[in-house]
Amino acid sequence: MSILRQCSKDDAGILSRQGIADGEDREVYVLERNGAVAGALAASAKPFESEWLEKNVYQVDSLKAWDDSSDLEMIAREGIGRLRDKGANLVTCRRSEQDRSEIEALQHAGMVVVECLLTLSHPLDEAQNLSTGVDEATRDDAEGVGEVAARAFRFDRFHADPNVDDVKADALKAAWARNSVLGRADRVFVTRDGERITGFNSCLLKEDRKSVV
Repeated sequence: MSILRQCSKDDAGILSRQGIADGEDREVYVLERNGAVAGALAASAKPFESEWLEKNVYQVDSLKAWDDSSDLEMIAREGIGRLRDKGANLVTCRRSEQDRSEIEALQHAGMVVVECLLTLSHPLDEAQNLSTGVDEATRDDAEGVGEVAARAFRFDRFHADPNVDDVKADALKAAWARNSVLGRADRVFVTRDGERITGFNSCLLKEDRKSVV
């Protein structure tokens, strides 16, 4: 017999071995079969997105079945149903195109692909001077960067989602960009036309790599 249930303290060990962490802001549901845990879905609340989109937003962080990949669809379907019962009205996630089984399971559970990201990389050997016309942003640039972000994003996951109002998606992107300048990002670089900011590049240090975020 298989059931999907809320995780308990007794599940912590096996979840940890599978790279799934519990926490106060997370919902973790485990698939139990014949008394043994066989898979799990973990999702975290997204207060920033919830505030700006005026929706109760969750993000699926982990979806795993370690005995039988055919369990993924049931875990995804029932796990998302549990999130809906908690009041979630927007559930998001990001997956590598290599995770085809997970993607298909999430689609069968009602999720749709709205955005495809391309990741590029380049070795960072040593510091280089900024190109002419590019400056490092200061806190005084936060509003200008936010104004650019409010106009520039049109094909991201929130603007591409027909269930999200574009005006609210604009406001979210503006707030995200302002926060980047005010400390969320490690560095933000800007271009200007006189005093007016015309573009920006927000960079975040992740382990040993710099990422454009």
